[in-house]
Amino acid sequence: MSSMAHLLVIFSLLAAFLDTTESQVGVCYGMLGNNLPSATQVISLYNSNNIKRMRLYDPNQAALQALSGSNIEVMVGVSNSDLQYVAASRDNSFDWVWKNIMSYPGVKFRYIAVGNEVKPSDATLAPLVHPALTNINEVIAIYGLKD
Repeated sequence: MSSMAHLLVIFSLLAAFLDTTESQVGVCYGMLGNNLPSATQVISLYNSNNIKRMRLYDPNQAALQALSGSNIEVMVGVSNSDLQYVAASRDNSFDWVWKNIMSYPGVKFRYIAVGNEVKPSDATLAPLVHPALTNINEVIAIYGLKD
């Protein structure tokens, strides 16, 4: 059998085992720029293109308000500028989760990312990631948000 035939057989077997009916397209919602559409327009664009997942790099209040009731699953980030605050204490993490997650019951939160592209060599941010992640994890467990 030729190598092309081998690849075709292997690909066919892989395709048979992969369930693609649950696949969803997700798009990052970047907000750095000028002349950007409003959050409401962006959510309408997602819906009109059947995009069911979104990443927000930080908990932008206008975007979260626009997402309410949209059925778009959201991954929201604890921004690098909030890492020190969230890492400092569980109480601060309760505050962050209350303001940015619990205050938006109509939003389908799927994940919380802690930090964005923090390099291990970053002496300022890298040591904050683990305590911030631990605090957020404990708080979402207390709120019953974990599956």
